[in-house]
Amino acid sequence: MKQLEQAICSGAGQDCRYELRNDSGLEWILACRFGKGLVALELWFQKFGFNEPLEASFDWQGM
Repeated sequence: MKQLEQAICSGAGQDCRYELRNDSGLEWILACRFGKGLVALELWFQKFGFNEPLEASFDWQGM
């Protein structure tokens, strides 16, 4: 997140992902993008368990 903050302050683009997994095998992904003055955040998660497809539960873009 610090890299995203630095990219926003400097005007450079940034694209990063943070992947989290719990002991049960569930996975969450937070994707952060910055470019041309816009910030985009997406949160993906598995609803029921391992090998389930990831679903976008949150998608936001703004300045």
